[in-house]
Amino acid sequence: MSWRDRFAQPIDFAALAVERSKKGWRPTPAQKAAWAKKRAAAKRKAVAAAAARLKEERKAARAEKHGAATPGASEKLLEAMRLGRGWYGVGDLEALTGLKRGTVHGLVHKFHKRGDLERTKNPAFVRAGFQEPEWLYRLRPEMQDEVRDQAEGGAGAE
Repeated sequence: MSWRDRFAQPIDFAALAVERSKKGWRPTPAQKAAWAKKRAAAKRKAVAAAAARLKEERKAARAEKHGAATPGASEKLLEAMRLGRGWYGVGDLEALTGLKRGTVHGLVHKFHKRGDLERTKNPAFVRAGFQEPEWLYRLRPEMQDEVRDQAEGGAGAE
């Protein structure tokens, strides 16, 4: 049968479907597009999850690098200042407590803002040498007794 004879007769779509079914199932272009969309969405979701995971890992690494909060640092600083009852620079407080500079600096700033510490300009401070600290800190007199009561397990000054 030549190709001209084949197309001279009307097309039998049922026979065509049977013939194509013998070749196997093939997806339609619409199905292919839907699958491509689904794959792209899954890829976007995986990339976003990986980026979030990487961000968390970097954040954790940075926190580990910079150190977490030292437990008991506030109490250690206040107790050291209570025992001395003098004026201290940040460097003096580092030496007294054994805490890192950033921890002491942050705590001094926090307690000064809160009103627990007094701050004064150091008369021995000279800009050129930086041998003496610019600011000196001490516990407020009313805080001296409160810290002592808390250290002894009391309810605190009221």
